[in-house]
Amino acid sequence: MDIKTFREKRIRSRYLIQSKLFSDIFYALYDGVDEQQSQPVYVLKFHRELVSPHFVDYCIQSLQDYLYQPISGLFELIDFEFDGEDFYIFYKHQQDSLISLDLYLKKLSGSPESSKKRYRLLLKVSRILYSIEQKNLVFGNFSLNNIFMTDNESVVLGPAKVNLICLEYFISNVDVFDGSIFLSPEFLKGFHFSTKTDIYSFGILAFYLVTLKWPYNSQQSLIRLKSCFMDGPVTCSEFNDKISDKLNFFIMKSIQLDSSERWHSFRLIIGILEGRETVKFEKLSNHLKPAESFSSDISASKRSKFGQWMTIMSNIFTVILLTVLIYFGYVSYFKKYEVVQIPDVTEVSLDRVKETLIELKLKPRTIKYNYHPTIPEGHIIRLEPPVGRSIKQGRAVKLFVSKGRQEILVPSFIGKTEDEIRFILQGSNLELEIMPPIFSTNIEFGKVVSQLPLADQYMFDNGKVQLVFSKGSPAKVEWILSLDDDYQKVSVQFTFTDDLDSVDFQVFEKISEDQLQELYTGVHYGGDFFQEEFIINHSSFIVIKLNGDIIFTNDPSNQSI
Repeated sequence: MDIKTFREKRIRSRYLIQSKLFSDIFYALYDGVDEQQSQPVYVLKFHRELVSPHFVDYCIQSLQDYLYQPISGLFELIDFEFDGEDFYIFYKHQQDSLISLDLYLKKLSGSPESSKKRYRLLLKVSRILYSIEQKNLVFGNFSLNNIFMTDNESVVLGPAKVNLICLEYFISNVDVFDGSIFLSPEFLKGFHFSTKTDIYSFGILAFYLVTLKWPYNSQQSLIRLKSCFMDGPVTCSEFNDKISDKLNFFIMKSIQLDSSERWHSFRLIIGILEGRETVKFEKLSNHLKPAESFSSDISASKRSKFGQWMTIMSNIFTVILLTVLIYFGYVSYFKKYEVVQIPDVTEVSLDRVKETLIELKLKPRTIKYNYHPTIPEGHIIRLEPPVGRSIKQGRAVKLFVSKGRQEILVPSFIGKTEDEIRFILQGSNLELEIMPPIFSTNIEFGKVVSQLPLADQYMFDNGKVQLVFSKGSPAKVEWILSLDDDYQKVSVQFTFTDDLDSVDFQVFEKISEDQLQELYTGVHYGGDFFQEEFIINHSSFIVIKLNGDIIFTNDPSNQSI
């Protein structure tokens, strides 16, 4: 599977889209990362021109039954996201690397085990589809892009039902579709789908794997495929006379145009493929009944093509007429106006710039007011077209005007990491000044202990925020020696930060929930460094207090005393 791009995009501050795997008429599939769960995902992104709120609602409603369905060998749907423009579907990532079925078959070409491996592939696909059938779901529509093989030749099926949803929604605008050969007649006629629909698609896949040909010469056209249905499919044996009657019957029964004539369950199909079921030969009749024909659709398509031809001729006439009108308008325009240069009026007042442009017979248009760190309020930031550009008189010039410096409300950075802060400030002109780190009894290592200006104060948007990060706890406890089965020696270190005055410092041995044994007590001052060794029980913990308050314990239960 070729990787086409490495452009990254973040979604909902959680998902990171990475490399594109492939793209079709409806969507593109990407590798991605769920940063919240720290695990890879697959991201399906619909092409933007197809997305509308109504389509998103329709798609989510249709796929609700597939959410969090852990079926082995099938992409597991785990999340949706619509940001007003783009619509994403997220799937759980497969641990093994994947290649498309098309590439896998090319690798098998010429291999002495090609036939055996293609048979095993069919069996693996049928087992996955049986798992889907047991949950009363359907896979939808195969294509050579949504059947994948792993390095150990396991089969993985891509997003379920998505192609059927898109085809049903956009059918009036779609003719050529890459996976159309797998579509069953009942779906193309009335958008009906069931396990029988999956059996039909499976039969088409089996036909291709056995003959490396398709039963219909549809050329990926839905209208052409409907026309082909009128005569029924070519049989496998017509392409390969060495195919057994039993295999030919099995495949042709799978792709019966009348769904009631197909196999009724993948359990039965698995049994046949494994040699556990006796195939009862029946008469195969692969022609549609008149009531089920697509003749009206095909006639409508022919009328549509005639209408398209008439539309093309009308468009050609319109283009010629517009060309003539544009030519005469162009000649008239260049005779009326002279060429002038956009003057450099940056940082000049708005009123003066308007006068200058009017004198040059240009039309000033005030477009947008923006904050600016250096240009005073009411003065020009820039022009469009830019300074020095030659344009015809009579043209409009857009003016971007300064609103002066912007004051913003400083957010709280306490307890946040530097990466989190820089993510919050994306697009801001605020600068960060990192001050020397200090010890903190309540803020973890690498997170902000203090900031200046303080949170909820106002400052200019190009100002600087000073941040002090935590060096972690000032307390350090190390087990240095086991004396016997009952006692051990422990080293306790504590750094008294400079902001402390005189404090009562105590070290205790926590023997049980209700029993503390004092090991040390004393008065210390900011800047002091304490280090002592104590002998305690193997089962005990260390508790440190400042002025009577617990500021450290290595008891994992963290129970108060």
